[in-house]
Amino acid sequence: MQIEHVIVTLVLGSQLITTDGIAQDNVPLTPGDFHQQEWQRLGFLYQQLDEVQPTRNQANIDVIYYRVFTDITDIALQTIQGNTTMTAQSLVDGNLSTELNFSQPMTVDSVIMEGQSCSWNHSLDFINITWVTPIDSGDTFTVTAYYQGHPPSSYFGSFEWGYHSGHSVVWSLSEPTGARDWWACKDIPSDKADSVDVFIRATDTNISTSNGTLREIINPGDGTKTYHWHESYPISTYLISLTSTNFQTISDHYVTLFGDTMPLVHYVYPEDYNDAVIDFSITPSAITSLRHYYGEYPFTNESYGMTAFNWGGAMEHQTLTTYGAPLIQGNHLYDWIVVHELSHQWWGDMVTLSDWPHVWLNEGFASYSEALWKEYNNGLSSYHSYMRNSLTVTDPSGPIYNPNPLFGANTVYHKGAWVLHMLRGVVGDSMWSIFPNYRNHYEYGNASSEDFQHAAEEIWGQDLGWFFQEWLYGVNRPNYRWSWAVGQWGGTNHVFVNIVQQQTNADLFTMPIQFRLTRTGGDTTIVLWDSLANQTFSFVMPSAPNNAALDPDQWILRYQQQVAYPLTIATENLLMASLGSSYQDTLHGIGGTAPYRWRITTGALPEGLVLDSLTGVISGIPDTSGSFLFAVTLADNAGGNTTREFALQILGLPEMVHDVVIQRLGNDIILGWGRSENATGYTIYRTDILDLPWDSLTTVSDTIYIDTGILETLNRGFYQVTARRD
Repeated sequence: MQIEHVIVTLVLGSQLITTDGIAQDNVPLTPGDFHQQEWQRLGFLYQQLDEVQPTRNQANIDVIYYRVFTDITDIALQTIQGNTTMTAQSLVDGNLSTELNFSQPMTVDSVIMEGQSCSWNHSLDFINITWVTPIDSGDTFTVTAYYQGHPPSSYFGSFEWGYHSGHSVVWSLSEPTGARDWWACKDIPSDKADSVDVFIRATDTNISTSNGTLREIINPGDGTKTYHWHESYPISTYLISLTSTNFQTISDHYVTLFGDTMPLVHYVYPEDYNDAVIDFSITPSAITSLRHYYGEYPFTNESYGMTAFNWGGAMEHQTLTTYGAPLIQGNHLYDWIVVHELSHQWWGDMVTLSDWPHVWLNEGFASYSEALWKEYNNGLSSYHSYMRNSLTVTDPSGPIYNPNPLFGANTVYHKGAWVLHMLRGVVGDSMWSIFPNYRNHYEYGNASSEDFQHAAEEIWGQDLGWFFQEWLYGVNRPNYRWSWAVGQWGGTNHVFVNIVQQQTNADLFTMPIQFRLTRTGGDTTIVLWDSLANQTFSFVMPSAPNNAALDPDQWILRYQQQVAYPLTIATENLLMASLGSSYQDTLHGIGGTAPYRWRITTGALPEGLVLDSLTGVISGIPDTSGSFLFAVTLADNAGGNTTREFALQILGLPEMVHDVVIQRLGNDIILGWGRSENATGYTIYRTDILDLPWDSLTTVSDTIYIDTGILETLNRGFYQVTARRD
């Protein structure tokens, strides 16, 4: 009995999503639903990543070319007959054997090497091949394996048989390790074939699709047609696909940056044709939007398109995305899915992950592309809205590298996108040079997370290890508890910001945080580099702000809570005093609830100085020299208090130095004097004939070069140099 469609239900929060892509309560898929659904399909396989590692013999060869022939005419028994020819180069001398990945339920009929039979066996999902004459490094060889059987279907489908509207349909979806289920290959993402030919033999009522360019349709007149597709760009095994049914085609075109026309061909079920014309009409503009950020579409010598299949998700097969027929609605509801899969042509297909633990380089980039597409069409506010509302991340999350499937799309798709969003927040417009640099280094090849980091560092010119370490290999996010206050003294507005990282489920984060102050005349944004468990920043403003916001545009994946600024003694150091001279300095407090009270709690002020408990003013005439340590406690009207220790230096009586000499040398004045015995410093005093206030410059040298603009003129200045001992 033919079963038209097997429904597999996934529990996603409170909503049940089926593999036909539509929620059971008819609520459309959200980006979170879709990304989670994709991850559910892949999750089981990602738990078996050890299968993806090459054997020692596989590591000794580099694949150059595949020719894949698949006969799918046996619809009744759902069996295939096929063969794969692999041309590869040996990377070692004396090479005598290799393995091809090929699933055990399939039957291998024979293996031919260089036109002759060779020794082989099929065991543990490998075709183990041995030849007689050794091959040296740099030599190429060709192996052909012939096989047949009913391909196993890994999890949600590496090779599937089904029906739509009474017509049979066959499709493949090999990510991550499903290629081996239906054709023999070195099923390792890092070893791309330079080119591939795919032949699909099916009933002559079918159109059969695959990657690249359709080279020929072979019609022998026996009720079958064989479609021959050629992929001329390097391609990983998991990106090679086939679909076959009674497709109806939709033709469109894209104009490249150089003014050339590239064909866009979509293959859809006839019953979905009208809706698909509407939904897929965005493809040319979507390519244009993504090339704005990533550069030209990578496969302009071939084409791009989408081909329908019986699943509610989609898969970014190179040059021809396989797109779930249930997603075709005729109302642009899932435009973001079209963009997601299209973006994989850059990130996943052109630049392919080096190994599956780096899967965020595919899926995080594609999810981020959804937000960039929003920005390109609707502006920056739409981009931020999409990041916040459609790519939400819940904790626990991470690590992003080598993720645990327990965290699924939440980590790889959404948090992966946030890594790029936050990187943009760190490097600014340099982001638009990072993507092209990454591409230039690794296009049509493979890359790791470390490779992307290096590409970013080359552009930004600084180390980014701190960023990638905490966001790729760490977990969760910072939880900022922050406050701010303004103090006005000395005719200046002093702004203080306190940030406490209070997360208990993650390490401390180093991040530049935008802090926006609103004041009369406009907003001011200051970047605070926060890295400590408790950190205070201070700066001055020309006018007092009346409001503030931490990370107002949410460039950081974080929690944040604004609280009242804690009662704080803002003064950090006291002015030095001189023995026998009048002294005054003021302690300043911020936060808490005024009025304040000041008192000495440990130690004591020097004799002759007093602290005013209401104003915080320390004043008087000290009568003892030396260094004095004491603690001051500030209490507020709400019962709070805080304490800070201070050191006050009382300098001894000054001694006049001798032989003060003033000379002019070009634009400089040389002020020199005879050294005073045991002096620890010198103070230069200047006044003038108008009896203006004295000022001073302290130095430890017995000669000082000063611009004439500082010392004014030789004939109007009066200069006195004294020596001091601590």
